[in-house]
Order: sequence, then C-alpha cells, then structure tokens
Amino acid sequence: MLLRNVGKTLRLDSSLNESFNTYIISVGTPLKPINGVSQLNTDFIYSVLDSISRVLSSGNLIILRSTVPIGTCREIVIPYLESKTNKVCGVDFFVAFAPERTEEGNALRELTTLPQIIGGYDEISVLKARKIFERITNNIVVLDSLEEAEMVKLLNNSFRDYVFAFSNQSARIASKYNLDINQVIKAANYKYPRNPIPLPSPGVGGPCLTKDPYIYEKSTSLLNEPLFILSRKENELMPKYVFNLTKERLKYLNKDLKNCKVLCCGLAFKGNPRTGDLRHSTGVEIYNYFAESNVDVYGQDFEADHDEMEYLGINISSIESGFSDADVVLFLNNHTRYRDLAINELCKKSSSEVLLIDCWNLYESNRFDDHIKYSNISKRYF
Repeated sequence: MLLRNVGKTLRLDSSLNESFNTYIISVGTPLKPINGVSQLNTDFIYSVLDSISRVLSSGNLIILRSTVPIGTCREIVIPYLESKTNKVCGVDFFVAFAPERTEEGNALRELTTLPQIIGGYDEISVLKARKIFERITNNIVVLDSLEEAEMVKLLNNSFRDYVFAFSNQSARIASKYNLDINQVIKAANYKYPRNPIPLPSPGVGGPCLTKDPYIYEKSTSLLNEPLFILSRKENELMPKYVFNLTKERLKYLNKDLKNCKVLCCGLAFKGNPRTGDLRHSTGVEIYNYFAESNVDVYGQDFEADHDEMEYLGINISSIESGFSDADVVLFLNNHTRYRDLAINELCKKSSSEVLLIDCWNLYESNRFDDHIKYSNISKRYF
C-alpha cells in the first residue's frame, strides 16, 4: 500500500503547513515509570498539538485516535490549543475523538469493516468527522460526547485483557491437578451459548493490552483496585509461570534446565494474524527468563525482523538448527506455519528426549513419537 501510494495520494512529511484542514492524531501513548509508578507518557500528544497550534486555521478539525484517559480531549487537547492559538473550540476550530480499534496484522480490512466510533465537542465537530470516515465506511456510531467515545477504546481492550486473565488463571489452577485446561474450556463452551471462554496463552502482550488497562485506571480514582487491573497483573504472571512450568516438567525427565538447550519458537507478541511486532511480547519475556538463568537458549520467529531480535539480545536460530540437539522446545505464539512442521522428524535431530511445551494448543497430544514428551500450558502427557 505504501509503495503504491507514496508520492501520489499519500505524502510523508515531518512538518505541517496551513494547507491542511483536518488533523488526525494517531501517536502512541506509552507508559513510563515515574518513581516506580507507571504514568501515561503524553509527550507525543503535546508534541503534535504544538505543531498543529502553529498552523491552526479557522474551521480546522482535529480528530484524536490515540488511546487516552477519559477527559483528555476536553481537559488537555482543547485547552492546550486554545491557550496556544487564542482561538475558541466550537467557533474557530473543532475537535472529535474517534478511537482506533483495528487488530494488528488485519488493520487495513478492519478500517472498512469495524464500526467507526465518533464523539465530538459539538454537532459541527461530529458532522465534520463523520464526513471523513464516510469515505471508507458507512458503519458509523455517533456518541453523545467526547468522553463516551474515549471510554469505548478503554472498555474494548480492558475487557479483552480481563477475560484472557480468567483463562490464564484457570490454566494455572488446572496445572496443579494435571488437567488439560484446553479440553476443559472446550467442553464448557460446547453448545453453551452464554459465556464463551477463550483458550489460555503464555501471557497477553503487545503494545495495547499491556498498557490500556493502566490508562483506564487513570479514569477510576474512586476505585481502590479495579477488576481490570487485577486481571492485568494476573496476565503479567504468565511468562514466569511458563518458565517455572518448563523447569518442573524437566524434573520428570531427570534433566536440569541449566544443562539443556532450549528453543523458543514464536517471539512476536502475536502469531495469527501474522505480525513481527516484538513490543511487550510475552515470548521475549519468557526467552529472557531462560537467558538470565544462563541457559543455552535460542529464539526463532517467522515474521520478526532479525536486526530487532539481535538488538533485544536474542540468539537467533532457524527451526532446523534450533531443533538440533534440543532438550526443550516451546511454542510461544500461534503462527499458522507451526502447525505444518514435521515435529517428529525435527525432534529426531536431538540425541535425547525432547520436552515440547505447546503454549497455544497447536498440536494434538497423541501425534508424537515416544522420544517427544508433550505438555501444553497445564497438562503433562508423560
């Protein structure tokens, strides 16, 4: 898409001028630690607002898409622009909030299929924003205020993190009884219409779900410890759980982790839809637990950039070389290519039994030869 459109219908620039009439702000809103407490980093928002304020003209529209605490448009964006320009919102310029909610790896399609949520400072702000998004979709939901639209994105991601935490905590409970949590959840869901439960994972990573519950928390001063913060902390336990699970499984094979070769497959935070994004990846975190324990550990990913992997200190391996003489192989994301691997043949490259930790329920437990010792995220099948 970039190659086809840059220099034609799309221009990339590092500065603004007065020829623009609409500004869509989609900058990141990461967290940064301040005195040991995670705080929202609004530097990027202020930076782009400063640039806009230098060229803001009568009738211009500003649409904020970034994930922010409730009240950001009314309490930060509008006062900042008014103070910098001596212009009045609703008279000289207009502001809307329209959360970006696309799935990484599937964003271009979802821009046209997902409902576009719009909240505006006033009716004119909504009408102007609506004209922008009607160019790509007729599926538009208009809310009564900026604040309602701001809350939508926080609800979406905080709820997703919350339900994943339920499954991941259930996996840890099932592990104590050596139960297959995937089978348990599938049975619970089968033809039961009221509460579909997601399957567990080795954690919930990526640049959004790891921070958005904390951004939502900034809007909940009346609550001591919101449920979605408890769930975020539950999900943050999973990488260490997978590391400890591996050590515990090795004891049944009379192996010491420090004497093992470990291959971590799937280091991007998500495998399906395909992405090479390593930001806040639980796979990278799990890899680091092995590396920090002075284990002979290697990382493999079909999509991630090798330069970025090297920058993160990952000892990069191919599938073939990683399986060679491996003692432990972990599958840490659900990339579709892993399902097609000839696991039995690959494991024959090792001179010892191979512990296979399938964190994403990619394989059936009965498909492997005797020299492969299979475990999913909760049950040991040997």
